[in-house]
Amino acid sequence: MAGIWSKMKIEQRLESLRRYVTPALLAAAGVFIITCMALFVPPYIGMADNGDYFRILYSNGLYFNAPDYDSQYFGYFIKQYGIFQYYNENAATLFSSQSVFIKAAIWLNQLLYSHEIFDIRFQAAIFLVLYTIPDFDHRDIFIR
Repeated sequence: MAGIWSKMKIEQRLESLRRYVTPALLAAAGVFIITCMALFVPPYIGMADNGDYFRILYSNGLYFNAPDYDSQYFGYFIKQYGIFQYYNENAATLFSSQSVFIKAAIWLNQLLYSHEIFDIRFQAAIFLVLYTIPDFDHRDIFIR
């Protein structure tokens, strides 16, 4: 008798959960959790640098603050960059849509972390939000 009672209780809870958790919400939560683990839990996942990102960073007021060649090109992952404190003569060398996201990440970094060191995980957080939002179909909430 107790087994039937607990089974009914579980089914009632699952039914109430199904009412509020749509497949789109579940997918968005899954994408968010997996991406957070990949980007923000050590060891951090990085990617090889072919020099393009350096040009974008430099034109947006960031620079490598570990100038040795090995850590820049053969290291595991560079997550912290310096923020120019003075005039950047290369501020307009490269125009790209990526600059919008870098500027937003710099602003967020300076607001929450540091005015001198840029942590690239702030840019990862912006991309994570932009990556997760399309997975969540908000219309399902309003239809019910």
